[in-house]
Amino acid sequence: METRKAFRAMLEKREAVLAPGAWDPLNALIVESLGFKVCYMGGWITGAHLGVTEPMTTLTEMVENAVRIVKVIKIPLIVDADAGFGDALHTMRCVREFEFAGVSAIHIEDQLYPKRAHYHKGIKHAMPLDEFLEKLQAALEARSDPDFVIIARTDSRNMVGGSLKETIKRCQAFVEAGVDMISPHITDIEEMKVLRREIPEIPIMEWVSRKVAEELDLQIVLDPLVAMVPAVEATLAHYRRFMKTGDSKITPHVSEVMEKIQSLIKLPEYYKIEEATTEGRWQPDE
Repeated sequence: METRKAFRAMLEKREAVLAPGAWDPLNALIVESLGFKVCYMGGWITGAHLGVTEPMTTLTEMVENAVRIVKVIKIPLIVDADAGFGDALHTMRCVREFEFAGVSAIHIEDQLYPKRAHYHKGIKHAMPLDEFLEKLQAALEARSDPDFVIIARTDSRNMVGGSLKETIKRCQAFVEAGVDMISPHITDIEEMKVLRREIPEIPIMEWVSRKVAEELDLQIVLDPLVAMVPAVEATLAHYRRFMKTGDSKITPHVSEVMEKIQSLIKLPEYYKIEEATTEGRWQPDE
């Protein structure tokens, strides 16, 4: 697929590429329209979008959501594949489903599966390294398109009793296993510098600023919540105002915003098709 080849080419350039989070097709269209080169579908925001939580989302729900997004954008989509949705066998199917869906890359993490809701409180549990390597091996063997990127993420730094030493150890093992990219899930800049010195070659994806990514030679800059948090904040404000005033006037720029939405969903193109066919033949009753 062209999007996968494009994503591979980005990684080879060793530049810091921004990947904002999107949870539905309209969000993804906005991401693309603004000129971003990559879109990211996170588990947290997708779970919230579905009205549940990430640990309760299923492989089917994540794949279906990814398919809807892939259908409408032409830029690469990275998807959060959780912990592979099970053991090595389930991870194999996970890879095949996302690859068939047209996704360009997925990341698989070493948390226990099923993931616990306490993950949202920062209480994380990583599975034994040897068992996770079995998952990664199954994932690498399952893909049929060599351009489909598999990213290994470790939560070992933030797990109960976690350490930078363990994180580096695991990331080195991921590299030896043959993954295309790693995500150490480290927020401390000094610790990331240490890890980068120990593992200098492989592309890294992390939730940091572009400035930090450029300084440390990180390739994918995530921000899964960049749109959802302000979107929910604005939605709450407008709902509260409507409840208080009963006034449905959203904004003085409503026409401009509606026009932008219609442009994103290609409504003008649909008008042209109808004008050349059904509407073009229609004659009003005399």
